[in-house]
Amino acid sequence: VLPPDGKVKTPPQRLLDCVGHLGSDEETQRFWKAGGVVREGLLHRHRAEGLDEAHRILAAPHVFDVLLPEDVETLDEKQVRSAYRKLALRVHPDKQSESADIKAFQGAFARLGSSCESLEAMLAEDLEACRELCRVLRSEVHTRAGAAALLGVDKASTSDVEGAKSEAEKAAKQIVKKLAKMQVVAPDYSQAEAICDEAVKTMCRVCTPESLPRMESLMKE
Repeated sequence: VLPPDGKVKTPPQRLLDCVGHLGSDEETQRFWKAGGVVREGLLHRHRAEGLDEAHRILAAPHVFDVLLPEDVETLDEKQVRSAYRKLALRVHPDKQSESADIKAFQGAFARLGSSCESLEAMLAEDLEACRELCRVLRSEVHTRAGAAALLGVDKASTSDVEGAKSEAEKAAKQIVKKLAKMQVVAPDYSQAEAICDEAVKTMCRVCTPESLPRMESLMKE
């Protein structure tokens, strides 16, 4: 909750609807599964910043961020192999200085290899489903605009919670249906499902035209 216009004396407005307290283990786990973290009472998307290449790879939330494909629309096996070769040269344990964290580079090199294999298997299974999975995993669903962009629904604030819920759930089911062939071959499939669920929850939050800008600002869209 946040006092309207920042005035402490006025009644607070509800900005987020949670099953429990925002800082509870249950809520934290739900946000984490959908690629977000709670920091200082605010929701943020999980990002690994200020890390060397090895630790960036180890901290990457999914295989797409490990290999950093540049363009989802044209993602193919050639692009994956090219990204793998470039990164392999950077994180190969034998090419590091004596002062480097060799264990980290060994772990990063291993994860890089497994991520490349996973992506190649996903592309071989279904190219379009793989690209859609990448789009889902890279979506920012902790803001209304981000959730709406993923689901393809109107991002405008509304008090019609049931209508918004029905529309969002229908859109989420369609996305999950597109990802069906990824369920067996994609290591991050369950995370994609969690992201779709979180997008629905975001769209179901009660918000008014007055509270939405403040909510979006708080969540650092």
